[in-house]
Amino acid sequence: MQRRKFIHYVRLGAIASYLSVALAACTDSETLTENEEDISVTESELLTIGTIAQLEESGFLLNEESTIMVIKDKNGKLVAVNPTCTHQGCTVEWQNDENVLLCPCHAAKFTADGKVLAEPAPSPLPTYEAIAEQGQVIVKI
Repeated sequence: MQRRKFIHYVRLGAIASYLSVALAACTDSETLTENEEDISVTESELLTIGTIAQLEESGFLLNEESTIMVIKDKNGKLVAVNPTCTHQGCTVEWQNDENVLLCPCHAAKFTADGKVLAEPAPSPLPTYEAIAEQGQVIVKI
């Protein structure tokens, strides 16, 4: 394949992928379609991560699809964070005995609520609201 053709196909692919993002940004997220009349918008923002029993057993819950980690800090509060380190994108690990999130790649440390304790992480981890309801751990995205 010629270099020009290859670059042309890459450009077309990039344009096609950005088109869907641009269209989604132009739509009103509060508007419901005819098929979604009975579904409230707030319900679509809730995600069940696991059970309280699973959280108690392992010390944390990790939903890799939505990149959300739920932990119970030393005060017993549920905390949900995006476990992707803000330094280079490694998945942080919950260190229950130290009550910190530790990046295994470059030793960045975060508090249970995502604040940076030790560099090289440049910014805190994004956090979400987590609740326990009817034996389930639910995160509001």
